[in-house]
Amino acid sequence: MGLLLQFRMRELGAPLFLVSLISSVRGGTSAVMSSVWGSMSDRKKNRKKILIVTSIGAAIFTAFYPFSRSPIGLISIAAAVAVFSSGFNPVAMALSTEYSSRKSSQARELSFLNSSNSLGMLFGRLMVGTLLLFFNVKSSMLFLVTLAWISVIPVFLIKEAARNSEESGKEKKKKALRSIMARNGLWSVYTAAFMRQFGISGTASLVAIYLTEKLGLEKSTVGFVSAINPVIQTPSHIFFGKVAEKIGPKTLAILGVILSAAVAFTLLIGKSLLDVSIAYGLLGLAFGAFINGTALFVSKSTNRWERAQALGILNSSRQIGFMLGPIVAGILASISYDVLFLTMGVVMMLGAILLTLFSRGPDQFIQGDADCERKIRGKSS
Repeated sequence: MGLLLQFRMRELGAPLFLVSLISSVRGGTSAVMSSVWGSMSDRKKNRKKILIVTSIGAAIFTAFYPFSRSPIGLISIAAAVAVFSSGFNPVAMALSTEYSSRKSSQARELSFLNSSNSLGMLFGRLMVGTLLLFFNVKSSMLFLVTLAWISVIPVFLIKEAARNSEESGKEKKKKALRSIMARNGLWSVYTAAFMRQFGISGTASLVAIYLTEKLGLEKSTVGFVSAINPVIQTPSHIFFGKVAEKIGPKTLAILGVILSAAVAFTLLIGKSLLDVSIAYGLLGLAFGAFINGTALFVSKSTNRWERAQALGILNSSRQIGFMLGPIVAGILASISYDVLFLTMGVVMMLGAILLTLFSRGPDQFIQGDADCERKIRGKSS
């Protein structure tokens, strides 16, 4: 929906600042709500209920997109969608890590979940490119609204083992936020996540406009070229999930931030369709390394009863960058796109340096998953 929202905002006469603002509003709302949903999930005995509520809520408000007739209306709807959609990923990540406590399994389960996200993005981008060949932007939105409702169905098929009373007691004694931040230098992971997302979101918030108005690409071409990102992302999650077990989550996260900076620098230097394709390919590799590295780092540094909150903070850190990056991008783009891409690349490189200097790679998993593994395996059998 992101590309279609940019095009729809432009059709409704929105200036570049408002086009980038919709990304900022989505990011700001998600930043506030991600940790709220994560904390709520940790307190409740059933993560599945949170997933059901967030998926249905997002689908309801997504249905309003095609009928909005003003930029402000689209921005308001985007905020409402973000309230619910921001809760799905951190809770789903926390749930996925609970299916096994073996060292290889958390990396594997996270890589499977992230691959599913990227595969969905791939088909979404291909669908957008195809739809824009035959339909206008508004009509294309209706197809994605249908998909949003279809995506609710599998959530009801999720199976989750109930937590025992001992875990509930531990939940009540959950450590303070300051303790989570200090553990293994998690604060630097969250800060680097913010800086990386700031740069990527700032770059991506106006990239559709840049490619069509500056480089002269067709809208449908932009949809297809942007699909290179999830094409690379999908297998990269599996690859980096295996690599994480060998080089560690810290090194993988640093690699992801550096590759992200390379995306902005590639757009800065290159102006051809091939250059743009390379940038999208790098973005796919960058996200695969970054999200698997950081999510595994957080999972290995936290207990089960605080993990969704910690992953929610990771998502919130990214969403703050998602909020602020486009605002700055809208200002910088009024000067020149080269200034925009250069600034975003430098910010991300600084994030990689910060992560290198202040994070400490966790040596082993926190206890608290073994009981869950036995219960889930027993329930499945």
